[in-house]
Amino acid sequence: MSVFTSVTEPDLAAWLQNYAIGRLAQLQGISAGVQNSNFFVTTSLGRYVLTLFETMPRAELPFYLHLMAHLARHGLPVPAPIANRDNEYLGTLSGKPAVLVSRLAGKSDMAPDVARCTRIGAMLALLPPWLCHWATLRRMCCGCKAHSGTASVCPRANKRCSPWAYKATVRGARRFSSATCCR
Repeated sequence: MSVFTSVTEPDLAAWLQNYAIGRLAQLQGISAGVQNSNFFVTTSLGRYVLTLFETMPRAELPFYLHLMAHLARHGLPVPAPIANRDNEYLGTLSGKPAVLVSRLAGKSDMAPDVARCTRIGAMLALLPPWLCHWATLRRMCCGCKAHSGTASVCPRANKRCSPWAYKATVRGARRFSSATCCR
């Protein structure tokens, strides 16, 4: 089983009080995975996945969480991070950085056939071109001062700000701009 750090139901129930997702009904460790501790979490209002990050530095996690949120908001079939009552995605549970994400329907397919690979390729073709340059994207930020490592609410629009907003300038050069970060 790939649960490296255990989580007790009472500890999780207390942690979940900072989320608007109902009361804990079930906690189940997930056997798949090799790097993080993952759990299926069922509450009175839905089904989620809890991940405790075992090795990735906390400072690197906001980029990935906000990228996931951005992709989910734009209709890609990826788990959406769940913000807590403080409007933060990243928390701490059992001494580890922790995130709660929506649970997608389906199951892992470790031996996809040609038809499934074709569907995956078609979905990947929908990704915006700027996402192909994710290393550059990761180094750039919109400059919004609300981002302090655990990105929070953008003061420009009183909603979550995407530091990976893409803007084409008049000359055709590509850059990221705070003017387009909030939608």
